[in-house]
Amino acid sequence: RHNPALPPDAAGSRKADGPCRNVAETAVTLLLMSAGPYRTAGHLPLAMHCCIWMVLTTGGCITPEESVHTADLIALPDGSYGGVDAYCEMTGTPQLRIVIQNQGQGVAPSSITRVQFSPGGTVDIPTAPLQSAQRRVLAPITIPTSCFDPDCDFTIMVDARAQIDETTGEENNVTDGRCTRP
Repeated sequence: RHNPALPPDAAGSRKADGPCRNVAETAVTLLLMSAGPYRTAGHLPLAMHCCIWMVLTTGGCITPEESVHTADLIALPDGSYGGVDAYCEMTGTPQLRIVIQNQGQGVAPSSITRVQFSPGGTVDIPTAPLQSAQRRVLAPITIPTSCFDPDCDFTIMVDARAQIDETTGEENNVTDGRCTRP
């Protein structure tokens, strides 16, 4: 009943209140009842001492972790190719093929996906909202010819304006790539 981990109340007592106290009392009672012939505290098996100590020191209440339901956007290549050139479509007019995926548990509202060509400038692409586990293929992005010197390096930034709360996923918003001259 007296838990040193709890703050003292107005009377200076450190008792758990409400359902936590009831849980602690019930747990200790059940442990003692199940002790069988070991009913006196001096004869309880060590495991029961540990259980009773844990219930008493936590106040008998364990607060569940709150799950965070936020979006987590990432850029993926449109296709099953890998490597730094996986985003590059080099047949015909050179262009990037990008898929935006929400791998988080929350809804991602509208945002901006930015592609920075180096050299060659920046292209901002409005990205529609995405539900959890949803993907969206962006329209192909033409690669500026000035980017090829000799190869074209680029950076893709999802949620480029940091408009979306991605509590668990801000570190994966940037992807680098390179397209080789056709």
